This record gives sequence, C-alpha cells and structure tokens, in this order.
Amino acid sequence: MSKRSTIICLSFLTFWVGSTAQLPRLHAQQRDIAVQEVRQKMENFSGGAVQITQSAVSGLATFVAAAPGNPIPTFLSPTAAPEERGRKFLDLYGAAFGITALEQVRVQRVHGPDEVGLEHVRFQQVHRGVPVRGGEVIVHLRSAHVTAVTAKTLP
Repeated sequence: MSKRSTIICLSFLTFWVGSTAQLPRLHAQQRDIAVQEVRQKMENFSGGAVQITQSAVSGLATFVAAAPGNPIPTFLSPTAAPEERGRKFLDLYGAAFGITALEQVRVQRVHGPDEVGLEHVRFQQVHRGVPVRGGEVIVHLRSAHVTAVTAKTLP
C-alpha cells in the first residue's frame, strides 16, 4: 500500500470513527428530549409536578412519581381492568420508557389492590416477540390514575 493510500485510509477511518462516536450521544439526547416532552404532557394532564428519574446509561425514565393529590390520568373508567389501564398509560406516555408501541410490552403480572389501595401491573419488555431480559415496567394505579411507575427498559 502506498503512503498516499495509507493516509487516505487513515483519514477516512478517523472521520468514520469520529462521526459514529457521536451516534450514542445523539440518541441519548433524543431520548432526553422525549422524556421531557412526556413529563410536560403528564404534568399538563395531572395538574401537578411529575418527578422523573432517568438512567445515566440509556437516558430513559426509570422512575416516575406524580405529585400527591395530582395522579396521572389514564382517561379510562376506574372499573376498566388494571392491565387495560396500565396499557393505556403506556400508550399515552410510554415514550419516556422507550416504549413506542404496545407490541413492545406484554402483561406479566397484576397485583392488588394492596393494603393502601394500589394495583400494580408488571409489563415485560419484548423485542420482536422475544422477552428482553431485565426489561420491565411496573405501573402503580389507584383507580383510573397512575401514582408511580418503576422501569428498567432498553432502547
């Protein structure tokens, strides 16, 4: 390989590595923007502040808590099945967790109501029908509203 060819190859490689190194950061910034947009939507609908904790690795929401007295609405009847109310929550606000289609989750378990009146719907994250190991979203419901969500999902 000639010296000129080597320089051209190294220049291209440097450009390529430098440009692809930015991709994870861009995706993380896009996820952060999506989380903030969902937070605003939740706050608008609930009428109160919503606390969101994000993963330092993925940028996705790992914890959501509604302000006391201002739970996040699902816009369904309180008599709807808990899994239906949980799915509606993910349909409305799932982008904060990287859930952009309901096919990306399946109901794993439903608990409650517990001693404080909460119902808990545990969703398993799936990718092309295959369960994502460790990928889950737990929606904590009181009536037709969500009080908190805990999640560990992968983009």
